[in-house]
Amino acid sequence: MNHTRVMQLSDKVGGLFRLAVLMQKRVGELVGGAPKLVQTKETNPINIALLEALRTRMTRTMATTETVYDTSDAAEEEDED
Repeated sequence: MNHTRVMQLSDKVGGLFRLAVLMQKRVGELVGGAPKLVQTKETNPINIALLEALRTRMTRTMATTETVYDTSDAAEEEDED
């Protein structure tokens, strides 16, 4: 993954630290047996989490523990702060 994509993802969720936390949570879920949210032959949970982050809508609201990835088409683009 290139630097530009990482920075774009971090901007969507509110910074690099928050992105790292979200990715860590999602990797933990995958390791614990959670289903993949994207179609892929990838087996590495870190790579799967990165693919999910790139292919799904990520917003600042994802910092909550209830929802890590929002895959619905009806989701709001950004929360107003």
